Amino acid sequence: MSKKYGIQKKEYDLNTMCNNLEPCDIGKCHGDRFEMWVVSHINASYEVFSNEGKNKNTPFAGFWKIDEWRGDKAYFISEENGDAKGYFTRENSFPDLKLIAEEASPNYKKGDAIEVECKYRQAGSKLSQNELTDIHVMHECLLRESPKAFFYVYGRGSWTENGPEEVFVIPGPLLTTEKKLSTRDIERIIQTSARKIDNGNITFPLQGKDDPALFENWEELKNLKPTTE
Repeated sequence: MSKKYGIQKKEYDLNTMCNNLEPCDIGKCHGDRFEMWVVSHINASYEVFSNEGKNKNTPFAGFWKIDEWRGDKAYFISEENGDAKGYFTRENSFPDLKLIAEEASPNYKKGDAIEVECKYRQAGSKLSQNELTDIHVMHECLLRESPKAFFYVYGRGSWTENGPEEVFVIPGPLLTTEKKLSTRDIERIIQTSARKIDNGNITFPLQGKDDPALFENWEELKNLKPTTE
């Protein structure tokens, strides 16, 4: 990836960073990089930080406000036998992003919230159901949040100057299900129900009241109740 992200006036080439990590950290680095790419392509509000020492930030309004960004938090400790201890938060199984509409549109009212889960797989690697998330924890989070809609943004293939080779927006309930899904089932869902992003601009349109991404249409959740700890 040629684009670089400045952090405290230091530039880090994320592609080089990911490839030079320990194997147990590579997947997380690729996932973090994809989340950064997604949030910069969804027409979200942002601020420009002046580099002229004026201590003044300039806000720019987008259609979406990033209300929550729950990027995966993990810590790995390598063992002498080659294994690794992994420490994770329960929040890792929540959707990565909660977005709130800052204005009205044909699909959304101002204040409507959607939940977005980001997944990226390198060339030659397919998405499997056990890699999606902890379904039960995801269900609990979505029942509590009650968003208008839920989506997966799925990127795959080699990383280019413009991001992943292919990016799809998939109705989330089709993948977050108790039903057993093979990699072939997931590919069929992508081919029949996903929308491919060709111009790099990620949007979340809804196809009427029967759209499978709508939370109110999620049949599997209608008889579920949030668990208590």
